[in-house]
This record gives sequence, structure tokens and C-alpha cells, in this order.
Amino acid sequence: SMPSPLIEVTSPPQASVAWFADVCKADVASVGGKGANLGEMVRAGLPVPPGFIITASAFDSARISGGVRGRLQELFLAANPDDSPALERAAEEMRALVRKAGIPMTSLSANVTISSSHPYPTAVFNGKASITDITNPLVPLSVDGNATLQVTMTDAGEPGTSDKIGITVWNKSGGLWFSNNWNGKTTVEQLLGGGNLVVRSGGSSLSADVSPVTANNITNAPIATLKLDAFPNPTINSFKLVINSSNKIDKITLVITDVLGRVKEIRNKVNAGEAIDAGGSYPTGIYFAIIKQGQNYRQVKLIKGGVE
Repeated sequence: SMPSPLIEVTSPPQASVAWFADVCKADVASVGGKGANLGEMVRAGLPVPPGFIITASAFDSARISGGVRGRLQELFLAANPDDSPALERAAEEMRALVRKAGIPMTSLSANVTISSSHPYPTAVFNGKASITDITNPLVPLSVDGNATLQVTMTDAGEPGTSDKIGITVWNKSGGLWFSNNWNGKTTVEQLLGGGNLVVRSGGSSLSADVSPVTANNITNAPIATLKLDAFPNPTINSFKLVINSSNKIDKITLVITDVLGRVKEIRNKVNAGEAIDAGGSYPTGIYFAIIKQGQNYRQVKLIKGGVE
């Protein structure tokens, strides 16, 4: 059989990047606060791995090369803040366009120094990510639009059978969403399920011929206890939905759909412990009540009119 092609990701053109050593707090507009802080740390002589920042102009170039900048501008200029349904449709199209253009990379660093405490070259990729709850594929729920994705990798040499990778996703508040192998404090890298990672010096270029990662001990962050009860159920009148959660801080979103996945109503910022009347005007049929709080969710089938 033919070997898998080698996919190489190299440093973007110099106009699109700024090396840590070349930036300072005066460059916030082009490299962001985090990138500028890294530059200040390098200037202060602190131990910062070599790397670069993808600049704001590079992000704009990505929108252009992805063929989405024009349409994004059209949608923005045509937005009517008084038309909520139209705004929702436009926002969804804009999100889809940005995903099409690719995930923005905020930083990429490589450490090829070999020592007794660092026996193999390593690299760290940081980027932004959007999280969507697709438990009900007909009603995808946006969970977090500004999450942080981090991928770490270790190049243990050829032929790649000892290479390792770690994947972590944090929410915008810094809480853990996902780790492929969480030990209670950090993500521990795991062996690749197949393929080869290569970390090179000279421009921090990386290449990868990677098969899907196999994780035998995938764990998620601890989640709060969340409960949804509906009564009476079935009913010929309205349902009383009672929501309880051990998380008393984060608000809860309630979505009710019909059996075809069409949204009947959405309630945002519901408090834990709140009781809600719903469904009084619904016609006879089957519905689904879905609540989500952070990464936790619950779903209950509702029967209106005694229909099974």
C-alpha cells in the first residue's frame, strides 16, 4: 500500500508572524496582550521556549485566503439589531464561515534542546476553539465560542512509534473542558495510535503524519450534579419543569423541541432550583426538554395529551 502523505506545517511568512524576542508591550495591537507579555518575559531573561505569534494581520489574511472576508463583511453591515431571528441566522452563517476558514493559531513553539531532563524535541500549539453540544443533532447548542485548544507533542525519533501527544481544551474562564489523559493537575501525553510526529529546529517547523490518537483513559473534568424533572408527564395541560444542580453559580439554558427537532422555546439564564411552567399552548404530541449548564446536560421526553 502507498505510504501516507507527509503533512508539513511551517512558519508562516515573516509578515504574518512576530517572534517572541521581537515584541514588547507596545505591540499589543498586532500580537495581543498574551503575545506581548511573552515578548516582555524574553526581554527580561526569563526561560521562555522559542516561538512566534500569529499576528492580527495574519488572521485577516486567513479570512481573505479562506474566501470568507467579503461575506463576513456583508453579513456584519446588513445586521439589524432589532430583528433577533435574522441576527441569529446571520450569526450562525458567520460562525460557519469562520470555521470554514480554519481555526486561528495563537502560538506555536518548539524546544529542540536535548538534555537529561528534556531527552526529546517537544512542541506546543495553542489555538482558539468553538464547542457545540450536538447531543440532539437537530438542535446543536453553542456552549463556548472562545475556548482554548492546546496540543503538546513529543518527537521521540523514528519511526514514530514512541511519539506522544496531549490534547486539552479550556473554557473561556480557564476551566477544563476536555483532556485526553488528565491526572488531576495536567494533561499527560499518550502514545500516538499511529503515524509520526517530527519537531524540527530552524524556524520552528513541524511536520506530522498522524493517525487518530487512541486514548484508553480519556477523562473529562469533574462536572456538577444536574437534574431535570417534569410533572405531570404525560399531561393534557402544562408541564412543571423542576431544575436542580449542585452548581449554584453558572446559569442554565433550557431548550424545548418537538419530535422533529424544531425549537418551541428557549430560556436563558435559568437559576438552579427554579420551577418553570411550559407546554400549556403546545398541541398534542411528543417533545424534548433539554437543559445545559457548562458541559453538563440533561434531557427529558415530554408527552402532551397522553400520546405515547
